[in-house]
Amino acid sequence: MSMLKQMYSKRSILLVSLCIALILLLVVYWDDKSENYAELSHNLLQLKEMDARLDRDVVKITSFLLNQYDPLVRTTNRLRDLRQRIVAKVTEVDDRVLSSLTDRYWQGMDEKLAIIEKIKFQAAVVRNGIHYLPIVARELKSVDPMVYQDVLELLNSLLAYDLFYTDSQLDDIVSTLKQLKSYEIVSAENKQKFDQVLFHIDSNIVDLTNLGALKTRYLAVPSQEYFEHVHSRYEQNRVDETSKKRRLIMALSVFVIVLLLSLWQLIRRLQNANHEVSRAWYRLHDAVENLSEAFALFDAEGRLVLHNRRFGEFYSWLKGWIKEGVNIDALQSVTGNRIKNLSLEGESIVESMPMGQYLEQIDNGAWYLASNSYTNEGGIVCVRSDVTESK
Repeated sequence: MSMLKQMYSKRSILLVSLCIALILLLVVYWDDKSENYAELSHNLLQLKEMDARLDRDVVKITSFLLNQYDPLVRTTNRLRDLRQRIVAKVTEVDDRVLSSLTDRYWQGMDEKLAIIEKIKFQAAVVRNGIHYLPIVARELKSVDPMVYQDVLELLNSLLAYDLFYTDSQLDDIVSTLKQLKSYEIVSAENKQKFDQVLFHIDSNIVDLTNLGALKTRYLAVPSQEYFEHVHSRYEQNRVDETSKKRRLIMALSVFVIVLLLSLWQLIRRLQNANHEVSRAWYRLHDAVENLSEAFALFDAEGRLVLHNRRFGEFYSWLKGWIKEGVNIDALQSVTGNRIKNLSLEGESIVESMPMGQYLEQIDNGAWYLASNSYTNEGGIVCVRSDVTESK
Protein backbone atom coordinates (compact mmCIF):
# COMPACT_ATOMS: atom_id res chain seq x y z
CA MET A 1 0.00 0.00 0.00
CA SER A 2 2.87 2.38 0.79
CA MET A 3 4.24 1.67 -2.68
CA LEU A 4 0.89 2.60 -4.22
CA LYS A 5 0.80 5.81 -2.20
CA GLN A 6 4.29 6.73 -3.42
CA MET A 7 3.25 6.06 -7.01
CA TYR A 8 0.10 8.15 -6.67
CA SER A 9 2.15 10.94 -5.08
CA LYS A 10 4.65 10.73 -7.94
CA ARG A 11 1.80 10.87 -10.45
CA SER A 12 0.47 14.04 -8.81
CA ILE A 13 3.93 15.65 -8.98
CA LEU A 14 4.24 14.73 -12.67
CA LEU A 15 0.79 16.13 -13.45
CA VAL A 16 1.59 19.41 -11.68
CA SER A 17 4.94 19.64 -13.50
CA LEU A 18 3.22 18.92 -16.82
CA CYS A 19 0.64 21.65 -16.22
CA ILE A 20 3.38 24.16 -15.30
CA ALA A 21 5.38 23.23 -18.42
CA LEU A 22 2.32 23.61 -20.66
CA ILE A 23 1.51 26.99 -19.12
CA LEU A 24 5.10 28.16 -19.68
CA LEU A 25 4.91 26.90 -23.26
CA LEU A 26 1.74 28.89 -23.86
CA VAL A 27 3.29 31.98 -22.25
CA VAL A 28 6.29 31.71 -24.57
CA TYR A 29 4.04 31.31 -27.61
CA TRP A 30 1.95 34.34 -26.67
CA ASP A 31 4.88 36.49 -25.59
CA ASP A 32 4.09 40.22 -25.93
CA LYS A 33 7.63 40.92 -27.14
CA SER A 34 6.80 39.35 -30.50
CA GLU A 35 3.97 41.84 -30.95
CA ASN A 36 6.25 44.69 -29.84
CA TYR A 37 8.88 43.73 -32.41
CA ALA A 38 6.25 43.40 -35.15
CA GLU A 39 4.79 46.84 -34.38
CA LEU A 40 8.26 48.39 -34.07
CA SER A 41 9.21 46.91 -37.45
CA HIS A 42 6.12 48.46 -39.03
CA ASN A 43 6.89 51.84 -37.45
CA LEU A 44 10.52 51.74 -38.63
CA LEU A 45 9.42 51.10 -42.20
CA GLN A 46 7.10 54.10 -42.00
CA LEU A 47 9.90 56.17 -40.47
CA LYS A 48 12.24 55.37 -43.36
CA GLU A 49 9.54 56.39 -45.82
CA MET A 50 8.85 59.67 -43.96
CA ASP A 51 12.57 60.47 -43.77
CA ALA A 52 12.94 59.96 -47.53
CA ARG A 53 9.81 62.03 -48.18
CA LEU A 54 11.23 64.83 -46.03
CA ASP A 55 14.45 64.85 -48.08
CA ARG A 56 12.44 64.90 -51.31
CA ASP A 57 10.35 67.87 -50.13
CA VAL A 58 13.47 69.80 -49.10
CA VAL A 59 14.99 69.28 -52.56
CA LYS A 60 11.74 70.52 -54.10
CA ILE A 61 11.74 73.61 -51.87
CA THR A 62 15.35 74.51 -52.65
CA SER A 63 14.61 74.00 -56.37
CA PHE A 64 11.47 76.18 -56.07
CA LEU A 65 9.26 73.28 -57.19
CA LEU A 66 7.29 73.34 -53.94
CA ASN A 67 5.84 76.71 -53.05
CA GLN A 68 3.19 75.47 -50.62
CA TYR A 69 4.58 73.85 -47.47
CA ASP A 70 1.47 71.84 -46.51
CA PRO A 71 2.98 68.46 -47.60
CA LEU A 72 6.08 69.25 -45.55
CA VAL A 73 3.96 70.10 -42.50
CA ARG A 74 2.05 66.82 -42.84
CA THR A 75 5.29 64.86 -43.10
CA THR A 76 6.70 66.64 -40.03
CA ASN A 77 3.56 65.92 -37.99
CA ARG A 78 3.69 62.29 -39.08
CA LEU A 79 7.32 62.08 -37.96
CA ARG A 80 6.43 63.45 -34.51
CA ASP A 81 3.66 60.85 -34.16
CA LEU A 82 6.03 58.06 -35.21
CA ARG A 83 8.62 59.34 -32.74
CA GLN A 84 6.25 58.91 -29.80
CA ARG A 85 5.28 55.39 -30.85
CA ILE A 86 8.82 54.24 -31.65
CA VAL A 87 10.26 55.59 -28.39
CA ALA A 88 7.50 53.80 -26.45
CA LYS A 89 8.19 50.49 -28.21
CA VAL A 90 11.97 50.82 -27.82
CA THR A 91 11.43 51.37 -24.09
CA GLU A 92 9.37 48.16 -23.92
CA VAL A 93 12.13 46.23 -25.71
CA ASP A 94 14.49 47.34 -22.91
CA ASP A 95 17.79 47.52 -24.83
CA ARG A 96 20.14 50.35 -23.86
CA VAL A 97 22.12 50.19 -27.11
CA LEU A 98 18.97 50.37 -29.23
CA SER A 99 17.66 53.20 -27.06
CA SER A 100 20.95 55.12 -27.44
CA LEU A 101 20.97 54.64 -31.23
CA THR A 102 17.35 55.75 -31.42
CA ASP A 103 18.14 58.90 -29.41
CA ARG A 104 21.02 59.70 -31.75
CA TYR A 105 18.75 59.29 -34.78
CA TRP A 106 16.15 61.68 -33.33
CA GLN A 107 18.87 64.19 -32.48
CA GLY A 108 19.84 64.13 -36.15
CA MET A 109 16.19 64.46 -37.16
CA ASP A 110 15.75 67.43 -34.80
CA GLU A 111 18.75 69.07 -36.47
CA LYS A 112 17.24 68.47 -39.91
CA LEU A 113 13.87 69.90 -38.86
CA ALA A 114 15.59 73.01 -37.46
CA ILE A 115 17.48 73.49 -40.75
CA ILE A 116 14.23 72.98 -42.69
CA GLU A 117 12.68 75.98 -40.94
CA LYS A 118 15.64 78.11 -42.04
CA ILE A 119 15.44 76.69 -45.57
CA LYS A 120 11.75 77.56 -45.79
CA PHE A 121 12.47 81.16 -44.77
CA GLN A 122 15.52 81.51 -47.03
CA ALA A 123 13.68 79.98 -50.00
CA ALA A 124 10.86 82.49 -49.52
CA VAL A 125 13.38 85.36 -49.50
CA VAL A 126 15.04 84.08 -52.70
CA ARG A 127 11.72 83.47 -54.40
CA ASN A 128 10.47 86.97 -53.59
CA GLY A 129 13.75 88.44 -54.86
CA ILE A 130 13.48 86.51 -58.12
CA HIS A 131 9.93 87.75 -58.60
CA TYR A 132 10.96 91.35 -57.82
CA LEU A 133 14.06 91.52 -60.05
CA PRO A 134 12.22 91.57 -63.45
CA ILE A 135 10.04 94.44 -62.20
CA VAL A 136 13.11 96.50 -61.21
CA ALA A 137 15.01 95.56 -64.37
CA ARG A 138 12.11 96.59 -66.62
CA GLU A 139 12.79 100.25 -65.73
CA LEU A 140 16.18 99.97 -67.48
CA LYS A 141 14.53 99.20 -70.82
CA SER A 142 13.83 102.88 -71.48
CA VAL A 143 17.25 103.95 -70.18
CA ASP A 144 19.51 101.69 -72.23
CA PRO A 145 18.05 98.78 -74.25
CA MET A 146 21.49 97.14 -74.56
CA VAL A 147 22.07 97.25 -70.80
CA TYR A 148 18.55 95.99 -70.25
CA GLN A 149 19.22 93.05 -72.58
CA ASP A 150 22.42 92.17 -70.68
CA VAL A 151 20.56 92.40 -67.34
CA LEU A 152 17.77 90.23 -68.73
CA GLU A 153 20.27 87.54 -69.78
CA LEU A 154 21.83 87.74 -66.33
CA LEU A 155 18.40 87.27 -64.73
CA ASN A 156 17.81 84.18 -66.89
CA SER A 157 21.19 82.78 -65.82
CA LEU A 158 20.30 83.59 -62.22
CA LEU A 159 16.98 81.77 -62.57
CA ALA A 160 18.76 78.72 -64.05
CA TYR A 161 21.20 78.82 -61.14
CA ASP A 162 18.25 78.96 -58.74
CA LEU A 163 17.03 75.68 -60.21
CA PHE A 164 20.26 73.73 -60.73
CA TYR A 165 23.02 75.17 -58.46
CA THR A 166 26.17 74.51 -60.50
CA ASP A 167 29.49 76.18 -59.70
CA SER A 168 30.13 76.97 -63.38
CA GLN A 169 26.85 78.85 -63.58
CA LEU A 170 27.73 80.87 -60.51
CA ASP A 171 31.12 81.76 -61.97
CA ASP A 172 29.45 82.94 -65.19
CA ILE A 173 26.94 85.01 -63.22
CA VAL A 174 29.67 86.66 -61.12
CA SER A 175 31.69 87.40 -64.27
CA THR A 176 28.67 88.91 -66.04
CA LEU A 177 27.80 90.94 -62.96
CA LYS A 178 31.35 92.32 -62.83
CA GLN A 179 31.05 93.41 -66.45
CA LEU A 180 27.73 95.11 -65.75
CA LYS A 181 29.23 96.98 -62.82
CA SER A 182 31.85 98.44 -65.18
CA TYR A 183 29.20 100.09 -67.36
CA GLU A 184 29.18 103.88 -67.39
CA ILE A 185 25.74 105.46 -66.84
CA VAL A 186 25.74 109.24 -67.37
CA SER A 187 22.40 110.17 -65.84
CA ALA A 188 22.40 110.10 -62.04
CA GLU A 189 18.77 108.97 -61.96
CA ASN A 190 19.42 106.17 -64.43
CA LYS A 191 22.59 105.17 -62.58
CA GLN A 192 20.57 104.92 -59.38
CA LYS A 193 18.11 102.56 -61.11
CA PHE A 194 20.98 100.54 -62.54
CA ASP A 195 22.75 100.31 -59.18
CA GLN A 196 19.48 99.24 -57.57
CA VAL A 197 19.16 96.36 -60.06
CA LEU A 198 22.77 95.32 -59.42
CA PHE A 199 22.21 95.51 -55.65
CA HIS A 200 19.18 93.19 -55.85
CA ILE A 201 21.09 90.79 -58.09
CA ASP A 202 23.96 90.78 -55.58
CA SER A 203 21.51 90.20 -52.72
CA ASN A 204 19.81 87.39 -54.60
CA ILE A 205 23.14 85.69 -55.27
CA VAL A 206 24.02 85.94 -51.57
CA ASP A 207 20.59 84.58 -50.60
CA LEU A 208 20.96 81.75 -53.11
CA THR A 209 24.41 80.95 -51.74
CA ASN A 210 22.99 80.88 -48.20
CA LEU A 211 20.14 78.64 -49.37
CA GLY A 212 22.64 76.31 -51.02
CA ALA A 213 24.70 76.23 -47.82
CA LEU A 214 21.58 75.34 -45.80
CA LYS A 215 20.75 72.58 -48.27
CA THR A 216 24.31 71.25 -47.97
CA ARG A 217 24.05 71.33 -44.16
CA TYR A 218 20.74 69.52 -44.33
CA LEU A 219 22.02 66.79 -46.65
CA ALA A 220 25.15 66.41 -44.51
CA VAL A 221 23.07 65.21 -41.54
CA PRO A 222 23.52 61.39 -41.75
CA SER A 223 19.99 60.50 -40.66
CA GLN A 224 19.82 57.54 -43.06
CA GLU A 225 23.07 56.21 -41.61
CA TYR A 226 21.67 56.65 -38.09
CA PHE A 227 18.52 54.87 -39.22
CA GLU A 228 20.53 51.93 -40.56
CA HIS A 229 22.28 51.63 -37.19
CA VAL A 230 18.90 51.57 -35.43
CA HIS A 231 17.49 49.08 -37.91
CA SER A 232 20.56 46.80 -37.67
CA ARG A 233 20.36 46.75 -33.87
CA TYR A 234 16.63 46.10 -34.03
CA GLU A 235 17.17 43.19 -36.46
CA GLN A 236 19.87 41.76 -34.21
CA ASN A 237 17.55 41.95 -31.19
CA ARG A 238 14.69 40.41 -33.14
CA VAL A 239 16.86 37.52 -34.38
CA ASP A 240 18.29 36.95 -30.88
CA GLU A 241 14.83 37.05 -29.33
CA THR A 242 13.44 34.66 -31.95
CA SER A 243 16.37 32.29 -31.47
CA LYS A 244 16.03 32.45 -27.69
CA LYS A 245 12.29 31.86 -27.94
CA ARG A 246 12.82 28.92 -30.32
CA ARG A 247 15.36 27.31 -27.97
CA LEU A 248 13.06 27.80 -25.00
CA ILE A 249 10.11 26.30 -26.89
CA MET A 250 12.23 23.31 -27.90
CA ALA A 251 13.45 22.79 -24.32
CA LEU A 252 9.92 23.05 -22.94
CA SER A 253 8.61 20.73 -25.66
CA VAL A 254 11.26 18.12 -24.80
CA PHE A 255 10.44 18.55 -21.12
CA VAL A 256 6.72 18.06 -21.83
CA ILE A 257 7.46 14.93 -23.90
CA VAL A 258 9.64 13.52 -21.10
CA LEU A 259 6.88 14.26 -18.57
CA LEU A 260 4.28 12.60 -20.80
CA LEU A 261 6.46 9.50 -21.21
CA SER A 262 7.12 9.39 -17.46
CA LEU A 263 3.43 9.81 -16.76
CA TRP A 264 2.57 7.07 -19.24
CA GLN A 265 5.08 4.70 -17.63
CA LEU A 266 3.79 5.58 -14.16
CA ILE A 267 0.18 4.98 -15.24
CA ARG A 268 1.20 1.58 -16.62
CA ARG A 269 2.94 0.75 -13.36
CA LEU A 270 -0.12 1.92 -11.43
CA GLN A 271 -2.34 -0.27 -13.58
CA ASN A 272 -0.06 -3.25 -13.00
CA ALA A 273 0.07 -2.47 -9.28
CA ASN A 274 -3.74 -2.19 -9.15
CA HIS A 275 -4.01 -5.54 -10.91
CA GLU A 276 -1.59 -7.03 -8.36
CA VAL A 277 -3.56 -5.49 -5.49
CA SER A 278 -6.80 -6.82 -6.96
CA ARG A 279 -5.31 -10.30 -7.29
CA ALA A 280 -3.87 -10.13 -3.77
CA TRP A 281 -7.25 -8.92 -2.45
CA TYR A 282 -8.99 -11.75 -4.25
CA ARG A 283 -6.54 -14.29 -2.80
CA LEU A 284 -7.02 -12.81 0.66
CA HIS A 285 -10.81 -12.96 0.24
CA ASP A 286 -10.57 -16.55 -0.92
CA ALA A 287 -8.32 -17.51 1.98
CA VAL A 288 -10.53 -15.78 4.55
CA GLU A 289 -13.66 -17.31 3.04
CA ASN A 290 -12.20 -20.81 3.38
CA LEU A 291 -11.21 -20.42 7.04
CA SER A 292 -12.93 -22.80 9.46
CA GLU A 293 -13.16 -19.91 11.93
CA ALA A 294 -15.38 -16.85 11.67
CA PHE A 295 -13.31 -13.82 10.63
CA ALA A 296 -13.94 -10.05 10.51
CA LEU A 297 -11.64 -7.06 10.02
CA PHE A 298 -12.61 -3.54 11.11
CA ASP A 299 -10.58 -0.40 10.26
CA ALA A 300 -9.33 2.20 12.75
CA GLU A 301 -12.70 3.99 12.64
CA GLY A 302 -14.62 0.81 13.39
CA ARG A 303 -15.96 0.15 9.87
CA LEU A 304 -16.20 -3.42 8.57
CA VAL A 305 -13.60 -3.98 5.87
CA LEU A 306 -13.49 -7.76 5.39
CA HIS A 307 -15.42 -10.79 6.70
CA ASN A 308 -16.22 -14.37 5.73
CA ARG A 309 -19.44 -16.30 5.40
CA ARG A 310 -18.95 -18.11 8.72
CA PHE A 311 -18.95 -14.79 10.59
CA GLY A 312 -22.54 -14.24 9.44
CA GLU A 313 -23.41 -17.83 10.34
CA PHE A 314 -22.00 -17.44 13.86
CA TYR A 315 -24.09 -14.32 14.42
CA SER A 316 -27.23 -15.16 12.48
CA TRP A 317 -29.17 -12.17 13.84
CA LEU A 318 -26.67 -9.86 12.08
CA LYS A 319 -27.20 -11.27 8.57
CA GLY A 320 -29.11 -8.21 7.43
CA TRP A 321 -26.53 -5.91 8.97
CA ILE A 322 -23.22 -7.47 8.03
CA LYS A 323 -21.98 -5.63 4.98
CA GLU A 324 -18.86 -3.69 4.08
CA GLY A 325 -18.68 -0.29 5.78
CA VAL A 326 -21.05 -1.01 8.68
CA ASN A 327 -19.78 0.32 12.01
CA ILE A 328 -18.90 -2.07 14.82
CA ASP A 329 -20.96 0.01 17.28
CA ALA A 330 -24.07 -0.56 15.14
CA LEU A 331 -23.47 -4.34 15.19
CA GLN A 332 -23.02 -4.32 18.96
CA SER A 333 -26.20 -2.27 19.34
CA VAL A 334 -28.18 -4.85 17.33
CA THR A 335 -26.57 -7.70 19.31
CA GLY A 336 -27.65 -6.24 22.64
CA ASN A 337 -27.60 -8.91 25.43
CA ARG A 338 -27.42 -11.95 23.11
CA ILE A 339 -23.75 -12.48 24.00
CA LYS A 340 -22.13 -12.93 27.42
CA ASN A 341 -18.36 -12.47 27.54
CA LEU A 342 -16.35 -14.68 29.92
CA SER A 343 -12.65 -15.09 30.59
CA LEU A 344 -11.01 -18.45 29.89
CA GLU A 345 -11.32 -19.12 33.65
CA GLY A 346 -15.06 -18.47 33.48
CA GLU A 347 -15.14 -15.02 35.03
CA SER A 348 -17.57 -12.46 33.58
CA ILE A 349 -16.15 -9.66 31.37
CA VAL A 350 -17.95 -6.33 31.30
CA GLU A 351 -16.29 -4.96 28.12
CA SER A 352 -18.28 -5.50 24.93
CA MET A 353 -15.12 -5.87 22.76
CA PRO A 354 -12.21 -7.02 24.98
CA MET A 355 -8.79 -7.57 23.47
CA GLY A 356 -7.06 -10.97 23.57
CA GLN A 357 -8.75 -14.39 23.96
CA TYR A 358 -11.99 -14.94 25.84
CA LEU A 359 -15.22 -16.96 25.61
CA GLU A 360 -18.55 -15.84 24.17
CA GLN A 361 -21.74 -17.54 25.42
CA ILE A 362 -24.57 -17.05 22.93
CA ASP A 363 -28.20 -16.96 24.08
CA ASN A 364 -28.95 -19.97 21.79
CA GLY A 365 -26.51 -22.11 23.82
CA ALA A 366 -23.49 -21.91 21.51
CA TRP A 367 -20.00 -21.26 22.85
CA TYR A 368 -17.30 -19.41 20.83
CA LEU A 369 -13.61 -19.01 21.53
CA ALA A 370 -13.12 -15.34 20.63
CA SER A 371 -9.90 -13.48 19.83
CA ASN A 372 -9.65 -9.71 19.21
CA SER A 373 -6.41 -7.90 18.36
CA TYR A 374 -5.36 -4.50 17.02
CA THR A 375 -3.70 -4.01 13.66
CA ASN A 376 -0.76 -1.63 13.12
CA GLU A 377 -3.16 0.99 11.74
CA GLY A 378 -5.49 0.77 14.74
CA GLY A 379 -8.06 -1.58 13.22
CA ILE A 380 -9.47 -4.70 14.95
CA VAL A 381 -9.15 -8.33 13.81
CA CYS A 382 -11.90 -10.60 15.15
CA VAL A 383 -11.56 -14.42 15.00
CA ARG A 384 -14.21 -16.83 16.36
CA SER A 385 -14.02 -20.64 16.80
CA ASP A 386 -17.03 -22.80 17.73
CA VAL A 387 -16.21 -24.72 20.98
CA THR A 388 -19.80 -25.73 21.83
CA GLU A 389 -19.06 -29.48 21.62
CA SER A 390 -16.07 -29.27 23.95
CA LYS A 391 -18.23 -27.35 26.39
